[in-house]
Amino acid sequence: MTQQWIASRSAWRVSLLGGTLALTDDELTFTPLLHLGATQRIALAAIESVEPHGDRPARLRITATGRRPLVLMVLPDLTTAVWSRDNSARDAAITAITARLNTR
Repeated sequence: MTQQWIASRSAWRVSLLGGTLALTDDELTFTPLLHLGATQRIALAAIESVEPHGDRPARLRITATGRRPLVLMVLPDLTTAVWSRDNSARDAAITAITARLNTR
């Protein structure tokens, strides 16, 4: 089963590249929109932590063995402003990823 969220690579509070964060049975991927970059893949076995990394915009930080942390903005839909106080999609992503990690 795959779960997906709207996400964006960010620097400070600026969105650099939008895409899709997807959780599958064995990995987490970030695929840029229109494939304007390489899909980043992180094996679930390599993930050390997934945690909130700011609320405005709602960001999460994925730390994995042997690589730099990945910080992504996660929003409920494409029309949500980055300064929104809605952290629901980010929190849902963290909950789902953590649950999957705990079942390994």
